[in-house]
Amino acid sequence: MPAPWGDITHADRLADLYRLCGTLGISDGDVVALCGQDVPAPTRMGLVDLCLMRGATLVGVPGRDAGDLLEAILDHRATAAVVTPAQLRAIAFDHGRVPVPGVRLLVTGAPSAEAVHACRSRHRWPVALLC
Repeated sequence: MPAPWGDITHADRLADLYRLCGTLGISDGDVVALCGQDVPAPTRMGLVDLCLMRGATLVGVPGRDAGDLLEAILDHRATAAVVTPAQLRAIAFDHGRVPVPGVRLLVTGAPSAEAVHACRSRHRWPVALLC
């Protein structure tokens, strides 16, 4: 279990960023779409730090639904997007849009197996847990 927010050292923070980088595979040139309201402040700040550390671009999504997220992915040519389980489900079963290939979806909670399978098979988008 992580230390309380006020008790985190610089070494803890750096170790967490390297762990997150290894899990998410964010690197130079990536564009990450994120609705900041979908994640707690420490996670949001961690994603900002990770993007700064790795040379990636973080794009804020003004809306909270899957349509807003898909539009941001298309407009900014995002290579990764942070999604809630509900957004993942909507994206997985949205047959009205043609997504860009290869977008990594980073899920903020426990997604349904059906949504993960549909996203991977229909869109060929990798799905990983953002924890």
